[in-house]
Amino acid sequence: SVSTTFFKLSMRMPNNITSVIILAAGRGSRLLPHNEKFPKCLVSVGGYPILFYQLRALEMAGLTRVTIVTGYLAEAIKRYVKNNFPHLDVRFINNNRYNATDDIYSIYLAKGASVGNVIHLNSDVLFHPTILSLLLKCKTSTICVRRAACGEEEMKVCAGKNNTVAMIGKTISPEGVMGEGIGIYLFSNVFSQRLLSAIAKTVFSTKGRGDRGSVIGQVITGGLPLSYIDVTSYPAIEIDFPEDLKIAEKEILPKIIDEFQI
Repeated sequence: SVSTTFFKLSMRMPNNITSVIILAAGRGSRLLPHNEKFPKCLVSVGGYPILFYQLRALEMAGLTRVTIVTGYLAEAIKRYVKNNFPHLDVRFINNNRYNATDDIYSIYLAKGASVGNVIHLNSDVLFHPTILSLLLKCKTSTICVRRAACGEEEMKVCAGKNNTVAMIGKTISPEGVMGEGIGIYLFSNVFSQRLLSAIAKTVFSTKGRGDRGSVIGQVITGGLPLSYIDVTSYPAIEIDFPEDLKIAEKEILPKIIDEFQI
């Protein structure tokens, strides 16, 4: 049966990865009007939703066990996944406070899936599938970074010694940063548990608000290193604004579309 076949597949997740967590709860109001009728992750790029490319890349990498944190138009995401990726082991967690919370609250809600080595993925990233292959070779907690000048919006990363992150966050000064985190992370079990502990404190004191980067920074300051890999040579973009969608369609997708074997 399909379920038995899938169970055998899911037991062989690479690099001891236990789960992939996709954060897809937010309204994504900055992308309006493109996502007026769809959740952000179902906005089309070249005829397929952003989520299609992500799940296809995960599937190609052997990452078949996925937890998606939904919120805005959650049922549309569930329907799409069940209709188009029925062979993947996808679980859904609903963040019904998506309008009043930040992504750290979604991570907190997904704590049950954060045991073992876990990949975190922002649901609005269109990326070259090779980035996942590179991440799967990493032996420690790692963030994927694109070297670029950063503004206020980007998740800014400052490099430390031996390919580790010294500072990370949206609120740090853009001066002297190495580049931006593109929303793809690998966390070890130990890092995940420390991160969840830091997030829990923040969530309870701020009612679910907070910068994910600054909470990750607390874990780093507490003595757990976070490595980075430079993925600048692989096309990728986080789609936050209508102009990002244009770049994704005209510049990024043509360079990566063949990789998905559609």
